[in-house]
Amino acid sequence: MAQGKFDISVYAHWRGMPEAKMIGVLVAHYAKRKKDVSFEYDKGWIKSEQQLMAAAFMDG
Repeated sequence: MAQGKFDISVYAHWRGMPEAKMIGVLVAHYAKRKKDVSFEYDKGWIKSEQQLMAAAFMDG
């Protein structure tokens, strides 16, 4: 298996949002027979009002 790393930018664009906003980056690493993924929130997303909308949708 090949070795490598790739980043996937994750965006939200829910109803009521004028444009898509970056939530964070999903990072995938793979080497030999091991795979690992991690996610890091964008600091701007954490401070935004849109992330509060996401929590409201998840509550029900």
